[in-house]
Amino acid sequence: MSTFRHHEPLKYDGPHTTGALIRLLNEANDAMKPWAKGREPKDLFERRTWEMAASHATFFSALRHILEIGPNVPAGKSVDFVGYVLMWVGCVEHHHYWEEELYYPKFAIGLHTDEIAKEHVSFKAGLDQMQEYLVACLPKGYPYGFDAKLTTEEKTKDFDMAKLETIVWSFVLPLISHLVGEIVYLSPEKLRAAQTVKEMQDIDTWNAAYFKNQLPLDTFLTWLVLHVPVWSEFPPVPSFVKGIICRWIVYWKWRRWWQFAPSKPQ
Repeated sequence: MSTFRHHEPLKYDGPHTTGALIRLLNEANDAMKPWAKGREPKDLFERRTWEMAASHATFFSALRHILEIGPNVPAGKSVDFVGYVLMWVGCVEHHHYWEEELYYPKFAIGLHTDEIAKEHVSFKAGLDQMQEYLVACLPKGYPYGFDAKLTTEEKTKDFDMAKLETIVWSFVLPLISHLVGEIVYLSPEKLRAAQTVKEMQDIDTWNAAYFKNQLPLDTFLTWLVLHVPVWSEFPPVPSFVKGIICRWIVYWKWRRWWQFAPSKPQ
C-alpha cells in the first residue's frame, strides 16, 4: 500500500488579487529555500532533492515575476510578453513530462513515485487553459514554448493581463501544494530509505546526461539561468555556461522574450 498521500490544495479564502498571488508564491519559494539553497550537494541523495526543489523554486520565482511586471507591459510589446509567459508554461509542462515518463520510473517501486505523478491532474487543466489562451493571442507563425514550435492559427484574442491572472488562480493552489509536498516526500532521508547508493548513482548519471544532451540551451537552460532564485546555484552547469553562453551568446536568439526577464537574480 502506498505511503504517499495526495495533498489537499492550499486553503485560501481571501480576494483574488495580484498581491495575494505574489504572497502565496513568495511563501512557496521560501519553503523551497532550505532544500535548494547554495551549491549542488556532493551527496547523491541530497543532490536529487536539491535539484528538484531548485526547479520548483524557479517556477515560483518566474511566475511571481510575470505577475509583477505584466500589468505594466506596453501594448506594443504584448505579443512578445505572451511568448515570454509561454516559456514558463512550456518549462513547467516539460518538467512534469520528464517526471512521469523518464525520471520517476527509474525509482524503486516502494517509493510510489507513480502516486506523486498522479497529482499532476489537479492543475493540468488550468495549465492547458493558460497555454490555449496565450497561443490565441499570438499571430500565425510565431515561435513559442520549450521547443519554440510555431503557431498554426491566426491570432484570435488580444492579451489581457486580468484574464491571465484569472486563469492562474484556477490552478495555482493545487500547483503550489503539489510542488511543495513533493519535496517533503522526496527528502534525502526518504530517498535513502528506498534506494541503494548504486541505484542513485545510476539515476544521477542518467539525469546529468539528459540535462547536458537533451535540454535546449537557448530556451530551457537560458530560462532557468535567468529566473533561478539568487540563493541557489542551480542549474548544475559550469559558470561560463551560465554567465557567458546563456546570458550573452544564445541569449540573443530569443531576446524578444528575455527582455522581460529579471535584470538581475531575485
